[in-house]
Amino acid sequence: MHNIWLVYPDTAVFFLNYIHTPRHFMRTLKTQTIPKICLISCMSLVALVAMVYNVDDWFESVYGVLWWSGPVISHIFVNELFVKE
Repeated sequence: MHNIWLVYPDTAVFFLNYIHTPRHFMRTLKTQTIPKICLISCMSLVALVAMVYNVDDWFESVYGVLWWSGPVISHIFVNELFVKE
């Protein structure tokens, strides 16, 4: 999967926004189901708007090419520390 992302980076954005991230939330739906479903839906809409309007280019011009590394590392730490399988 990761090799495909190198050739077609747009597939990585789609996969992470619409499959990977919602899966994290779906694992925790045992409590507060409705608010989490609303959050997943809102985040998916925000991601769609960001992809349509190419927000990535703006972030890159403001924060540099590795702007995404902070959120990714934070995501990994939060899931490792707080999400119980």
